[in-house]
Amino acid sequence: MAVSVHADQLGPDTGCAITGAVRLFNGTTPVATVLPPNGAPVGWSGTLTVEADVPAADLAAGNIAYFAALDTYDDSPQACPGTPRKASWKLSGLTASVAYEQTGCTTQFLRTVTVDCETGAVLTVTDTTLDGAPYTVTGEVGECTTGGGCCPAEECRDTSTVLLCDLDPECQAGIEPTATDEPNPASFNNWRPGSRPTWCHLETPGQGAPVWAGGSAVLGPDSKCSTASGGDTHRAIGVHLAAGSPSLTGTVDVTVSLRVTNNGPNPGYMGDGRFGLWDASAGQSRITYVNVPSSAPVGAVYTLTLTAAVPAAALAAGDIVAVLDLETYHGGGPKAWKVDEFKWSAEVPAIECESQFLRTIVKDCATGATVSVVDTTLDGEPYEVTGDVGQCAPASGGENPQPDPCQANTVIEACRCDDTDGDGVADTDYVELLAVDCEGALTSVGTYTPDLSAPYTPVAPMPCETLGASPATGVQARRVELAAGETWNVLAWPTLQSVTAVARGTGTITTADGTSSLVTGETVTWSLVRDDDALLTGPLTITADTGTIAVSFTTGTTL
Repeated sequence: MAVSVHADQLGPDTGCAITGAVRLFNGTTPVATVLPPNGAPVGWSGTLTVEADVPAADLAAGNIAYFAALDTYDDSPQACPGTPRKASWKLSGLTASVAYEQTGCTTQFLRTVTVDCETGAVLTVTDTTLDGAPYTVTGEVGECTTGGGCCPAEECRDTSTVLLCDLDPECQAGIEPTATDEPNPASFNNWRPGSRPTWCHLETPGQGAPVWAGGSAVLGPDSKCSTASGGDTHRAIGVHLAAGSPSLTGTVDVTVSLRVTNNGPNPGYMGDGRFGLWDASAGQSRITYVNVPSSAPVGAVYTLTLTAAVPAAALAAGDIVAVLDLETYHGGGPKAWKVDEFKWSAEVPAIECESQFLRTIVKDCATGATVSVVDTTLDGEPYEVTGDVGQCAPASGGENPQPDPCQANTVIEACRCDDTDGDGVADTDYVELLAVDCEGALTSVGTYTPDLSAPYTPVAPMPCETLGASPATGVQARRVELAAGETWNVLAWPTLQSVTAVARGTGTITTADGTSSLVTGETVTWSLVRDDDALLTGPLTITADTGTIAVSFTTGTTL
């Protein structure tokens, strides 16, 4: 049997000499021990696996025990200068596996066990045939072996299982964020009514359109207000924000920003302008605002940002309006402003009109080609997609809380080599399954024969390079064009190295930081940074909203 646990040394000090041990006992007799590295530094992270052959009767009787003991305080000045030393450890991902000795197998099948990330409780157990069809056990279940030639060898495969949602297209209609011109922005008085009787508020017809589409607009310069001596002149542009479904209730968190630049020829004077957010459905009620910094010098650049919770119904109806008011003439003379880099986002609640399912993708280890794709319900029954496939909304409360996506960890295969005869040369191949949890940490699931038909216990694992020259590896260039409504998902590419998205229209990007907008002409890139980085991980989805988005990416491959 084998027991593994993932350990992280959290500090604050470096460990002193032997920093602990994990052990297996048969009764009170130790049968196997594994140690973390001597003097484990702060930040050390690794999986400690202890393995031993134990009598099946003792295991059945509950005589086999596992324990982990780690050094949290050590006062040994002779062995470790600078003592006492203190350390804390985080333990996670505890797994245990048992392989019973057998001489053969009658019918092979695959069993998928889903475990809760926090509690370790088994949530579902699903049995399928080797090609993904449901399987019903009729006899006794045991681990298969290659004895008797019953288990033909298969090519190495990369397997990943992800939690996805089948989105009803009708329920998704109308939630695409949009921005359209307000034809009379000066009617939204960013200043107190009647407080500036000598000002002229001029409309700016048509100048706002390029800003919302990703361009820029120039307001002013203007002449002195003709209605009053010494009066200031102001111009305004505005935009209606719309997102969500009319069925949404409550509030939606909205963030709006743009950039203003004083193009001169004169500096600002006291109140240079104001950026406000309004609810037009409530009698032009101002929700919040921010002032342009006073007396802006020529060439000054400011990014103005508004954040507020707005009524969901007003946002769905397009009644939330952002208005920018800028002074284009004051007593010191005229000045012009450039307005650009408009951005906005809304945390729109997911519409409860979706079905969750599990998608298992099997790829060839060497070529990266997809071998099979199997969709099942959360309890393992076959599932047929009827709508658009997308990422599920985050877990939430309420009467129908969604399952934690952490329940569907990604599992990848790693090819390993073993020296079974002790001559220093690897002579046997095997596969180690590694689970990638919600935080990207790797945990060993177990070791198996190359065809995954039976567990494999390595004798003396060693780098596969000892067999000869290292296999040649390379990077496969790939590119797709997303039409409006299509989505690219990082989870479909387990050996991803880099990805670049170029927007010819508009789009939406979801990462670990949440959802953001992709505007026309914008280019965004993610890639590996360090040589020892294994792969580029998500969450990362790119969705084309209007027009097309070109996605160029590279994946690792064996030549």
